[in-house]
Amino acid sequence: MVVLRLFALILLVVALILLGADVVSTFELGGQFVTRSLETIVVLLSGVNLSEWIEATFPAAMASILIAICHLPGWLSTGVLGVLLAFLSAGRRKPQ
Repeated sequence: MVVLRLFALILLVVALILLGADVVSTFELGGQFVTRSLETIVVLLSGVNLSEWIEATFPAAMASILIAICHLPGWLSTGVLGVLLAFLSAGRRKPQ
């Protein structure tokens, strides 16, 4: 449980960093809204085209779902996953 909570916290921090980067880029461009998809971030960090890899690795039905997730803003996809993991790792409290 502790490892899952730590991973959830890391994902939430990464989501906040990505959101901050998008806000700074928006200010730099004079108010033109900027958002980077998860796929764009992976390409910037590793140079791997995520959509092509997903299409080559997964079946067509699953690939279309994963590609749709990859086109979401990076802060949204990591933030939602972090929140879900945080809720799953919270555990149940004993009644007093």
